Amino acid sequence: MPKKGLKKRKNDLVFFLSCCGAILILLLALINMGTFFLPKKVYRDLEVYQEQKSFWQEIVSKHPNYLDGWLELANINLLLDDLEEAKRAFEKAREINPNSEKVAILKKKL
Repeated sequence: MPKKGLKKRKNDLVFFLSCCGAILILLLALINMGTFFLPKKVYRDLEVYQEQKSFWQEIVSKHPNYLDGWLELANINLLLDDLEEAKRAFEKAREINPNSEKVAILKKKL
């Protein structure tokens, strides 16, 4: 009789460990799927930033003294890691209103 109880415990342990292994594999698969979809989101964000950049470039070309347009353009260029363009837009914003609080905040980002 004791051998039967030992065999049942062994089977229960094997079943428990198999279940834990299956759960672990599922969790790892879910984590891996998250990283699979991340590049698409990043690419989509970059696409949106490029569209916004084009929009603000058009706005400031039509209204070259529009401070908020230059500030938005600088911020978008920062998001796109285009530091030179961000600085250029910042300088234009500073020329328009060097005492602007918004310009001072952007200067801290650069």
